[in-house]
Amino acid sequence: MSRALYEPGLGYYATSRQRPTRAGDFLTAPELHPIFGKAIARQVDEIWRRLGEPAHFTLREYGAGRGTLANAMNESFRYEPVEFADARPGRPIAGCVLANEFLDALPVHRVVMEGGRLHEVLVGWREGKFAEHVTALLDPRIEEWFTARGIELREGQNAEVNLEMLDWVAHVSATLERGAVIVLDYGARAPELYGEPRHSGTLRAFRSHHVSSDLLTAVGRQDLTAHIDLDALEGAAVAAGLDVIGTTTQAEFLVGCGLEELLEAERGAAGEDWEAHLEVRSSVARLLDPRHLGGYSVVVLARGIEREPPLRGLGFALGRR
Repeated sequence: MSRALYEPGLGYYATSRQRPTRAGDFLTAPELHPIFGKAIARQVDEIWRRLGEPAHFTLREYGAGRGTLANAMNESFRYEPVEFADARPGRPIAGCVLANEFLDALPVHRVVMEGGRLHEVLVGWREGKFAEHVTALLDPRIEEWFTARGIELREGQNAEVNLEMLDWVAHVSATLERGAVIVLDYGARAPELYGEPRHSGTLRAFRSHHVSSDLLTAVGRQDLTAHIDLDALEGAAVAAGLDVIGTTTQAEFLVGCGLEELLEAERGAAGEDWEAHLEVRSSVARLLDPRHLGGYSVVVLARGIEREPPLRGLGFALGRR
């Protein structure tokens, strides 16, 4: 999976920066409309103020791609994009770390329960094409991923283990002097993620805005992603010395950041440009739709920021105000 996505000159993310666009294979929230970045900017600004308005404040974005999110935010903070192939910057910062649909594209270990024991599913070459190959576990942390939380897969069940996410959290913690980490991604709690409806796991391919379970046909020409285990993410954060100060849905987070006010401002700026009106309206609808981007999870980790009062993005809960 690592080579299929990041191999220089061949991997999916190494050969084009147009992947997350309308003309590409999938569409992320920043590419949908600049209003998403403007909403995130409000949260980043509040984090800066909660830290005492430091003169040197860094906004570090992982998986920045074309920088669409940062361009929409239009802030004066020091901006530091980090690409997938160079995801280990070493300079400690005071600021905010953004990971928008980044963790789901980290290479995962795929496992299957066979004969009452966990096995790893590798990729080999057989009869002129890529093929799955089941073998013993390559890393003892794979089994610990499940046993530490009392999770037992059913016979024949597939699942994914994102060890690189654990390493990423540890690194982010080591390079964050004070500030916040905002993770926006699709994922679930462990009971749901490893429940019966997900018997085949969550690893999927995306190409031309279509999802597929065929992972081995268009290697290097399609995106590969897996859902995030939110419990594993939060557990890794606590183990690394970060505070989990809140979780919510992306829809609730954006509303808390003032999406409604931003929508009115966009409408005013559009004037009589009805195409612009329609574009921002449909974009906001998709951002709030729980079946689409609105249902994504937002996890906020922090160091040096108190849980109360909650950050604005965490202070709103649809239907529970």
